[in-house]
Amino acid sequence: MSNNPPKPETALETNLYVILEATPISTSDEIHKNYRALSKKYHPDLCADKEMGAAKMKEIVAAFNQLKEKDSRDLYDSQKIFRFRPYNKARACMNAKPEGFFARLFKKKPNPKDTAKKEQSLVERYNTAVSFAKTRKPDSLKMAMVEFQAIQKDQPRNPDLHYNIGLVCYFLGDFVNAVLSFQNSLSIDPEFEDAKKMIKSLEKN
Repeated sequence: MSNNPPKPETALETNLYVILEATPISTSDEIHKNYRALSKKYHPDLCADKEMGAAKMKEIVAAFNQLKEKDSRDLYDSQKIFRFRPYNKARACMNAKPEGFFARLFKKKPNPKDTAKKEQSLVERYNTAVSFAKTRKPDSLKMAMVEFQAIQKDQPRNPDLHYNIGLVCYFLGDFVNAVLSFQNSLSIDPEFEDAKKMIKSLEKN
């Protein structure tokens, strides 16, 4: 088995943290502990199904070699798919259903200044939440999640917002809800390639 760290782009077939049954905010000690436990479970000399064990060990060793050292782990974590998306006005309300004629007819016209002020406030809240999330610290991630979910009430058709919520879940180790959020993002923007990659990498084979 090769002991060379896999290139990040090839490691994406299955997320390395999923392979090691860890989370993106697991400590180095936790990564090593999980590696030892999985090695005992799947080593061909100890596993009843030697062929399956050998295949699993190949994955486990490759994942561990990438994540065991800070520099190679930082390289893996720095990929574009793991980066939070800043506010993008053009994508904020993608594919929103247009209002009907009578809804537009009887709808009270908003004051342009009030509308601009509200949007500016939302943009600031959004980007503040992104700043919190970028720290990748548990408490800051949870604060970002609260803000993202609040903004979602105003922008339910923002694929980047759903993507950011998925990333918060991902970094907190909630892979199930991460996949659901990435699927929501993809349902709004079917061409969102990073969402496709995240779903594929998090779903266990």
